[in-house]
Amino acid sequence: MRDTQRTDSRGVTQNTRSVRWINGAEAKKQGYASQYRAARVAILRLLGLPSSPDYPVLEDEHMYAKSSVTPRELGDGRKTDAWIWRYGRLKGLDDKGKMEFVLEAERIQWFRAKADMERLIEEIEILEEEFRRLVRSCQSLSSYWSQLADVPPSPFFSRFQLAKSVQTFIEGPQNPYCVYAAQKSALYDKMAKETEKKFRKLGGCWPGETEDLNAFFRRQRPTVTVDWNNVQP
Repeated sequence: MRDTQRTDSRGVTQNTRSVRWINGAEAKKQGYASQYRAARVAILRLLGLPSSPDYPVLEDEHMYAKSSVTPRELGDGRKTDAWIWRYGRLKGLDDKGKMEFVLEAERIQWFRAKADMERLIEEIEILEEEFRRLVRSCQSLSSYWSQLADVPPSPFFSRFQLAKSVQTFIEGPQNPYCVYAAQKSALYDKMAKETEKKFRKLGGCWPGETEDLNAFFRRQRPTVTVDWNNVQP
C-alpha cells in the first residue's frame, strides 16, 4: 500500500485517501497482534509453561515480510522472513505435517532466490562483456591509427589549401599527420593493455578461440541443484 501511494497517489485528495487506508490497515494489524499476544499469555498460563515453541513471541518486526511482487533491494539477501511468514509452528499438525509445510515454504523461497541469482549473474555477464568489447575496440582503433601513421596523407583528403612551406614540411621526415596518428595508436594501445590487466586482476577471462560466447557463459555460470526428495530437516 505504501508503494502504491508513492507511485500512484497525486495531490492532496489521493494522498489523504491513501494515508487513511494505510492507517486503517495498520490499526487492524496491531489489533490482530494484540489478540494473539493476549491469547498466547492465557494459553501459557493454562499450560503452566513460561514459553512454548507452538506459540512463539510476536514482535512488531515479525509482521514485516519481503515483497513477493517487487524486485529485491540491496541487503534483502541477508534478511529472512520471520516465523509468522514461514510456518510458525502450526498448531494441530504433527511433526511430519509441519516438515512438509516448512519444506514447501522453503522451496518457494529457494526458487525465488535462485531466480534473483540468475538475474544478477546476467548483469555481471553484461558488464564483463562490456569490458571485453572495450579492450577489442581499443585494439582495433590502435591498429587503425597505426596503419594511418605508415601511410602518407593524400591531398585529396585535405580540406584546405596548404601553403608551399607547410606542404614541404608535411612531405618531410617529421610528418605531423604521421606523428599524430602514431600518438593516437599508442594511446589506444595503452588503454587496451591497462583495461585488460585490470580486468584479469578482477578475475575476468576470455572465451577460447573456437568457443561460442553462449557456451562460454554457460561454462562460467555456477550450477545449483537441490534434490528435494532427499532434503533432511
